[in-house]
Amino acid sequence: MSETPKSPISTKALGTVLALFMIALIGGALITYFLGAFTTPVIRAASSPALHIAYLEHVGPYDEIEPSIEKVAEELKKANTRADTPFSLLLDDIGKTPRSQLRAKAGYIIDPGAFVPGSLQEETLVSRDVVLATFDGSPVVGSYKSYEAMKDWAAFHGYALRLPALEIYHRNGTREYQLGIVKE
Repeated sequence: MSETPKSPISTKALGTVLALFMIALIGGALITYFLGAFTTPVIRAASSPALHIAYLEHVGPYDEIEPSIEKVAEELKKANTRADTPFSLLLDDIGKTPRSQLRAKAGYIIDPGAFVPGSLQEETLVSRDVVLATFDGSPVVGSYKSYEAMKDWAAFHGYALRLPALEIYHRNGTREYQLGIVKE
């Protein structure tokens, strides 16, 4: 009588591998969802309000701007100046400027007339016509999707985009991206 050959993988091991695969697949999908991969930015033309800002100048890659924003927060806290909404004002085109030379202003939107310590700079951004994108999700995914959507919107509606780009990081997790627009 011949014996049935044993399978090299037991049913229990196969079940475990399948369960781990499903967990990884579902986990990956959930992470992708929460990062905003399935979210579409909301795009519209707007007139941006004048904003008073306290900031530090940042030179270098835009994805390394967070420490500058944190430093501004520390300085404003020491000065007892309310700082609720962080921002980045991106001055250069990432497609034309080497990463190490990118310039920005990074800090917080503050009330006009608020005390700004001497270690920081302040400025009032004037109102301007912008294309505005709002996005709920990861800033990495949001910036990519928003800038692409603003570029498409401008081309479709006959506008040219103008720097600087303003990114506002609202406390509720919404990111707001703005680029100046001029009718072509």
